[in-house]
Amino acid sequence: MKPKTFVLSDESINSYGFRVLTAGIALDRFERNPIMLWNHTRSVRDDRETMLPIGKWANIRVEDGRLIADAVFDEKDKFAMKIAEKVEQGIINMASIGFVVNEESDKPEVVLPGQTLKTVTKCTLLEVSIVDIGSNANAVALYDKEGNIMELSAGGQCAVGLINNSKNTSMDVKEIAKILGLKEDATEAEIKEKLNALNREQKDEAANSRIGELEGKLRQLEAEKAAQEKKAITTLVDDAVKAGKITIDKKQHFVELGIKVGIDSLTETLSCMNPALRPTDVIGHHPTPGQKKFSEMGEDELRALRDNDRTAYCELYRREFGIEPEFK
Repeated sequence: MKPKTFVLSDESINSYGFRVLTAGIALDRFERNPIMLWNHTRSVRDDRETMLPIGKWANIRVEDGRLIADAVFDEKDKFAMKIAEKVEQGIINMASIGFVVNEESDKPEVVLPGQTLKTVTKCTLLEVSIVDIGSNANAVALYDKEGNIMELSAGGQCAVGLINNSKNTSMDVKEIAKILGLKEDATEAEIKEKLNALNREQKDEAANSRIGELEGKLRQLEAEKAAQEKKAITTLVDDAVKAGKITIDKKQHFVELGIKVGIDSLTETLSCMNPALRPTDVIGHHPTPGQKKFSEMGEDELRALRDNDRTAYCELYRREFGIEPEFK
C-alpha cells in the first residue's frame, strides 16, 4: 500500500479546551520506536485475536506548525489491514498523539481566545494512533510518568490545568471583537492587529506624556532662572542708586533694561557711570574750610553742578569772579 500522510498534531484548541505547541513536542523517544496503535489500545486480546500495534510511522516532520507523518500499516496483520482499507477508502482519516505533559502555561502569549485549559508548551511523544473518532483534527491522549494512559473527557478531569481566570478570562470572540470596535465576524488576525494598534497607541501616549512632563519641567526651570536673574539685576540697580549713579525714579527703567540686555551688559553699563555730584559736595550757603573754589573744580564737576543745581553754580561763580555767569 502507498503510505498515507496524516496530520498528527497542530496547534489548534481541541475539544478538551487546551492545545499543544508543536515546537515543544520532544520526538527523540518516539522516533526510536514510532509505533502506530488503534485508538491508543496496546496488546489487548478479545475472543477472536490479540490486538497489537497495527503499523509504524515514517517520514516524521514538521510543516507549517503541524506535526506530520506517513502511516505504514503491517500488511501481515489482518486487523491492521482492515483499518488500512478504511483509511484507503477515506472512511477513517484521523490520527491522535499520545504524550506525557512536561510543561504547561497560561501566559497570554500562548493562550488563544476561547481556550479554557492551559497550553502544553513541552511534552514527550510516546505513540500515535489511528482513531475512528477524535476530539478534533488534533485528537490527543495523555499518559502519566509511568506510561499509563489517562482517561480524558470533555466535561470531566484532565491532566492539563485550568487557566488562571484572574490572569486570563475566557471570552467569546464576538464579544472581544465588539469591545475592540470590530465587526462580530472579525477574524483572529484582525483582532490581533487591532490589539497591536492599541498597544502602539498606548506607547505613543506614554511617550507624549513624558515629553509634556519634560517640557513642563523645562518651563519651570526657565521661570526660576528668570526670577533669580531679575533678583540679581534689582540688587545691582539698588546698589547703583545707593552709589548715586542713578536716581531712584530711574530704578525701574534700569531694571527693565537689565532684563532686556542681560545682567552682564547692565553691569558693564553701570560701571562706566560716575556718581552724580551733589551741590553739598562742592558748596554750601556759607563757605566752609576745605571747600573747593570754582577754579579748583574739574570740568565734569562744574558741568554736573550746573546741570543739577544752577543756583549753587551761580553762587560759586560769583564768589570766584564777583559777577554772574553767562549761559548760552
